[in-house]
Amino acid sequence: LGDMLYFCTGKHSQKFVNLRGNQNISLALPDTGSVVIIEGEAHAADRATTETLAEYFYNKYEWDFRYDTAADWRLVEVTPHKILAWGDGYDADGTRIW
Repeated sequence: LGDMLYFCTGKHSQKFVNLRGNQNISLALPDTGSVVIIEGEAHAADRATTETLAEYFYNKYEWDFRYDTAADWRLVEVTPHKILAWGDGYDADGTRIW
């Protein structure tokens, strides 16, 4: 949304704890045949963003992390600095798309 990426994670998860000391992040999709790697900077989203994105999450996943008691969920906002992709058979070295 708006050149940003968002994901939810538990407040006490190692992922979220690590962000307190280092906001640099690398994300990858689990598909090993069509690879996408995103590098950027991550921060906990502010309250207004969290409220807006909660609606998007609910509409897409039928899940409202604000009321899910399985964890103390936090919305993380990622500003991508580099996006790499490969796997279509024509780009053995990968293609920088951002």
